[in-house]
Amino acid sequence: MADSKPPSSGGTSGDELTRGLFASANSALNSGQTAIAKAQYQKIIELKPDNAEAFHLLGLCHYKDQEWTFAVDTLKKSLELSPNNAIALNTLGATFCNLRRFDDAEVCLKNAIALKPNHVEAYRNLGLICMARQEFDVAIGFFQAALEHNPSHFEILKATGNAFLHLEKPDKALVIFEKALSINARDANLQTDTGVAFQMQNQFREAMEFNSIAIAIDAGDNRHWAAFCACIAAICPNVQSDIDDQLIAIMDTGKIPSHDLMMPICGALYHRPEFREIIARYVQRTNASQPAEEEIKADIQKLSSIPLMLKLMSEFPITNLFVEKTLTALRKHILLNAAICESASEDFVTALALQCFNNEYSYAVTDDEVTALAAIKKEIDTQLTASALPSAKKLALVGCYEPLYKAFKHEMLAPTEFTSELDELLTRQVEEPRVEQELKADIPDLTGNANAVSESVRSQYEENPYPRWLRTELHSSPKTISECLQPILITSAHGAYDNPEMPEILVAGCGTGQHALQPATRFENARVTAVDLSVSSLAYGKRQAQKLGITNVEFARADILELANLGCSFDMIECVGVLHHLEDPLAGWKVLTKLLRPGGVMKIGLYSERARKDVIAGREIVAAQKFPATSDGMRRCRQFVIQEAANGNRELLQLTRRSDFFSLSAFRDLVFHVQEHRLDLHMVREHLEELNLEFLDFEMPFVGNLKTFRNSIKHLPQTQRLSHWHAYEEQHPDTFRGMYQFWCRKPKDAT
Repeated sequence: MADSKPPSSGGTSGDELTRGLFASANSALNSGQTAIAKAQYQKIIELKPDNAEAFHLLGLCHYKDQEWTFAVDTLKKSLELSPNNAIALNTLGATFCNLRRFDDAEVCLKNAIALKPNHVEAYRNLGLICMARQEFDVAIGFFQAALEHNPSHFEILKATGNAFLHLEKPDKALVIFEKALSINARDANLQTDTGVAFQMQNQFREAMEFNSIAIAIDAGDNRHWAAFCACIAAICPNVQSDIDDQLIAIMDTGKIPSHDLMMPICGALYHRPEFREIIARYVQRTNASQPAEEEIKADIQKLSSIPLMLKLMSEFPITNLFVEKTLTALRKHILLNAAICESASEDFVTALALQCFNNEYSYAVTDDEVTALAAIKKEIDTQLTASALPSAKKLALVGCYEPLYKAFKHEMLAPTEFTSELDELLTRQVEEPRVEQELKADIPDLTGNANAVSESVRSQYEENPYPRWLRTELHSSPKTISECLQPILITSAHGAYDNPEMPEILVAGCGTGQHALQPATRFENARVTAVDLSVSSLAYGKRQAQKLGITNVEFARADILELANLGCSFDMIECVGVLHHLEDPLAGWKVLTKLLRPGGVMKIGLYSERARKDVIAGREIVAAQKFPATSDGMRRCRQFVIQEAANGNRELLQLTRRSDFFSLSAFRDLVFHVQEHRLDLHMVREHLEELNLEFLDFEMPFVGNLKTFRNSIKHLPQTQRLSHWHAYEEQHPDTFRGMYQFWCRKPKDAT
């Protein structure tokens, strides 16, 4: 590439007329008006035929207009007059590159570097020549020389990463792409290239994320879409139909968490022009300017005709604000306009009811909707009391605003009483809550509560069990503990790990059971005890375990602070996302350490102070605005945050990008929690030392720069490694955006 900006002065000419012409020409060139600039430079040359800078800048104009032959002739004339102009030499070299006269280009560029050893663009152009010749190792050398002088040159970083991809070194490419993404994450080609690097490592889930972002930036039948489709096909090789069917098949397996699938699914939907038009219509409209009735009917019909959209609405909380705004508006129109309700398909209204149940009714509700809903509920209640079946669509419409088991206390609300279209809705909103209520009676209470804080936390999760889930990734081929954790346990200073034949595992704070089912299927011959404060959460988990046929998990209610009197011990303990909600996290950790057998391993998850600035901002909003922890209060808080984010609040914008922002129980856990501690890695190290636990390593995806950093410190003692991780997090504050999740180990000789 040529150096794009001309000097601010009038070159070497000294008279006032020439200086004025230079100023005018340079201004035109900088603003992209090359025709005007060329005319002005020609006037200077007529006045001063020996003005090398005028020839140089005229040549740059020709270069920008892709007039390669004129550019070569003009730049050669400039260099005849001023042979030592490194910038002109680079521009001529870049012109020769476009003519694919690479030998001539190489001579010019090397001469430019000889005159100006820090000429970044000349190094870049030499690298691009080597890329064209497929001399990728040599290209990397030139690119790295350029980056020594300008480490943040975006295009050179991209080119370096691509050279590593050509050499089939995706690990090194990812290190470079990570730096480039920190400069400009809106470059679709960079997102796709990063996805390709992950695909080369068979890390298709990670690849999907970057491919999806590329599609969101630049939708259409292009390389981004092709890379995305290749990635999905690799994940789902047995489904040979179109991309929508492949994504539906992936959803059905449950092997990929919903938050990992959300962006790929939305990417596939956004690839459809009609979908983008519908979303844009409702995102851009205000309450005072709504689409016409016929337009709304057509929009609902189009969305109803997309099986992937209906599947998405039915299965996962949709973590996309644009889609949320669209569905919120359509729900309101269906409720308040009888003609639109009549036109809407039962499939769509049912899927919308399932979506609202999935997100626990987080969408905004107006007073008009509350009034209209009350009238429909009264009508249905009257019909049910008279043993008459209400309209299935109206019943589903009520399910769009509150769960049916709460709205109506009638035994007639059973799947067998209605058409098959309502089976899934009635199962989810009536039958499964009924089963959970029955299961509560069978869940033993091992400890009672330790204190008032425990009681407050318990109360929160009884009201809002967290998280709600339909499918989870289970392990089909369980392995021994050492096989699963080899990359982590190998760093231990206490010798080899002795695998128990039938490992006894405690999951302390299992929530709705998803966490408990992971070790139950991950570790060979595992017997899992899963405890939590909330009986509602445990009943949800027990129902799901029964549904999935998992029998090696025992659910029980218990307070971690009271577990010391349990009278048993464990080979492994997992406690992720729990200790920081205790009144004294260290006190709870001490109890768990006493329950861990000597030589046993423990997985801990704790909030990072540095990574939760957006959450802290959200919690401050709750306190300042005095939003109550009720469904209505949380809905109003969400809308407040969305509006502030739209107004430019960067921290709250980041908050809206968390998947937990999109369902009420998760949102409550995020910013309304009655008790939250946050730590840094110095504090974690101090706690480990006090508990005499050996830090092993973090459990997280290690790719790119993160993997390089981890490998650079893996030989260090645990305390030093944690200190280095602390310094790394200071430089990369989003590293532990979810949590610190790490494994530690109790010494074999511990008492």
